[in-house]
Amino acid sequence: MRLLQATSYQLPATLGQHFAYALGRLGVLESQLLKVTDIDRILGAGNAEEAVKMLRDIEFVSVSESAETFLDVLNDSMKLLKENVEKMAPEEKHFIFNILWIDGDRAKISFDLKAKSNFTSDIAVEPLPPVTTGFDVEFDEAFSSPIDIDIAVAKACRDQMLSLAKRSGSRAILNYAELKTELEDARTALRSSEKTDMDAIVFEKEVAVSLGEHLTEMQKMILGPEALFSYAARAQSHIALLKVVLTGKVNNLPIQEIKSLLPPLL
Repeated sequence: MRLLQATSYQLPATLGQHFAYALGRLGVLESQLLKVTDIDRILGAGNAEEAVKMLRDIEFVSVSESAETFLDVLNDSMKLLKENVEKMAPEEKHFIFNILWIDGDRAKISFDLKAKSNFTSDIAVEPLPPVTTGFDVEFDEAFSSPIDIDIAVAKACRDQMLSLAKRSGSRAILNYAELKTELEDARTALRSSEKTDMDAIVFEKEVAVSLGEHLTEMQKMILGPEALFSYAARAQSHIALLKVVLTGKVNNLPIQEIKSLLPPLL
């Protein structure tokens, strides 16, 4: 894996001060992220209902009375994450975080294209990502299969992600985006090979370690968007990790089996 070049662009003084002022609030939010003990407690819950109730003890998770399922809770938490990040960043820098949120657009665009091409069944449910960027793209060609659609949409979103990263002016954020695209290419190649499910799990854990190293370096860059971006990426990954844990508990999977599916905690 490539190592992150811990270099950043020169911010205008006022922007640098804005991010510096946000550090106090950022420190509080980072202290509320998941810890290994949180995961162990949820895994050790006696049943799924007890595991879901434990979400109330996790500070960065948003638990409202209107939430009916743990998925509602995690979706609300993603919305709160986006809201918090945008409060702490100057408005002209909000676009940088679309590098993280664009996964929601990819799911929606892919589904819409499949529906338009008659590749969806009558029971297919339209994805409703909690966070999107509003990104959309038009394709001139007709698609011959759902896989072709997934590939085309993934490429369009990847190009958009890299474009946003370049626009950020941050070498560190661009390095992160480039590594994400390289890992996605490797993930696609792995899926199309004869590798086993265990190979895929090992790969995902290696990916998490590599991305975690990048984010740790970015966390040290306090006069630009890098530290805030690092927090947002970690929080997003923690929400995804909670989804895996709780899905496993709801489906009564053994603790060791759920653990085998979990990447390292970023």
